[in-house]
Amino acid sequence: MTKLGKLGLGLAMLSLISFVASKSILNGWMPFLWVQLGLTVFFFVLTAYFERHLLVDFFTTKTTKNGMNMGVMILLVLVVLILVNVLSIRNYKTFDMTQARLNSLSDQSIKVVKALDDEVKVRLFYQKGMEGIDQAKDRFRRAIRLYQDVSEKVTLEFVDMDEKPKLVEEYGVNKGTGLAFVEYKGRRNRVEKFDDEQELTNAMIKATREKDKIIYWAQGAGEADMADTTTREGAGLMKAPLEAIRFSVKTLNLNTSPKIPDDADVLAIVGPKQDYFPPAIAAIEAYLARGGSVLLALEPKREAGLAPLLAKMGLMVSNKFSGTAVQDISGKMVVEPKAPVIGFSASQSSELVKNISPNEYMQLKQPQALIRLTETPANITYEDLIKTYQGTVQVDSLADLENPAKIGAPSEFNVATSLKGKFPGAADGKEFMAVVTGDADLYNNLSVSQKISRDFAYNTFAYLGKETDLISIAPKDPAVTAMTLTPTKSFMMLGYVFLMPFALLIAGIVFFVKRRSA
Repeated sequence: MTKLGKLGLGLAMLSLISFVASKSILNGWMPFLWVQLGLTVFFFVLTAYFERHLLVDFFTTKTTKNGMNMGVMILLVLVVLILVNVLSIRNYKTFDMTQARLNSLSDQSIKVVKALDDEVKVRLFYQKGMEGIDQAKDRFRRAIRLYQDVSEKVTLEFVDMDEKPKLVEEYGVNKGTGLAFVEYKGRRNRVEKFDDEQELTNAMIKATREKDKIIYWAQGAGEADMADTTTREGAGLMKAPLEAIRFSVKTLNLNTSPKIPDDADVLAIVGPKQDYFPPAIAAIEAYLARGGSVLLALEPKREAGLAPLLAKMGLMVSNKFSGTAVQDISGKMVVEPKAPVIGFSASQSSELVKNISPNEYMQLKQPQALIRLTETPANITYEDLIKTYQGTVQVDSLADLENPAKIGAPSEFNVATSLKGKFPGAADGKEFMAVVTGDADLYNNLSVSQKISRDFAYNTFAYLGKETDLISIAPKDPAVTAMTLTPTKSFMMLGYVFLMPFALLIAGIVFFVKRRSA
């Protein structure tokens, strides 16, 4: 290498070191860095010019050509691998092989995500160093990936609260253990259980809603009190879950204000103890005639003057009390008057119960039967939702539950029914919707503490409010595959697990000894 070549190479290295050091110290770009970078390139080019004969000799040797061919091949393989990874990241597809679809979204969530017409931004706020935050971020990333598998419109961002204080203030974040927000077209919803599919999907739904649906909760005739959050008969604990899915709950005294407001999406009549006046009944019928949605949850012996209204819809209530029939040691049937009736979902086709497993049960305290009249309106369709256990008996009074002479044969009966169609006498073609139950306990404070009754109550209002994508998402449990070992199968398993490996070991030792002695 010539002296000029060595000098040019040395100056080029000094310029490069100076450039890298300046860039690191400044942690940014300054105009004079262009000079250092230009000098580096200039001296490298100058060195190549002075040593052009050496470079020509180097690149024309056989060894160099072979090495360059190998280098080109390696470069091409790297390029192909990079392209494959880029394409797989941008166009990935996952497959869920579990029987219970543990790694997939429910049909409700898929429907919601596919209906998005704009970007949904999901942000998780956290603070570094908080206990369990890394695990929480990992769970959240896996949960959101399921939504991203369905639509590219779902984006995820992790926000360090210490790095973006303005964003933290804007969102009103007050804890660093992990708090998520779903934002859609400027509307935001907070998510507490951010690794739960139902919470995430409902947050997306609420963000897409431009206004709240309104529930008018009837008061003034002894109904379940929406302001009562302490007693079993109250309904105050129902309010928060309903507001969480963007239902605004208002109270309405039908006897003093016998008119259903025009903005009512659902009218809820739960457990009235006194009769409604005729103007109130007329107001309910007018509301149904114009396509309204109503919940009628009644208790035994408390029709509240609603029997004629039910008859127009093709239903009646039995007005009987219930008990559970069991057999004593001698085989004689006895009734446990204080035992609740065990109910189960009957119609798996209905939006209200299709996500509730038929093997799940709820406890109802003495519900009454709903009876479909012999002649029902032709333009109304019915779906039975809950039936009692087959060992249920009905009596006219609670005292009769202890009198075997007044107890009939045990049977099952319907407790809840949904109706849809044109209300008799309606002038236009609008269809009403109704859910009628023979037990108001399904919608009181007690129901909130029991999962199945809570989900059913939650689904009732989503259904009546025509928000079926808000239907409660049932949890997914791993499917259990039972294996029954017969004597023959047990012997075969013993052979595969113990005898065959032992036989192979003996055979290996025998072959080894024979080869050594040969």
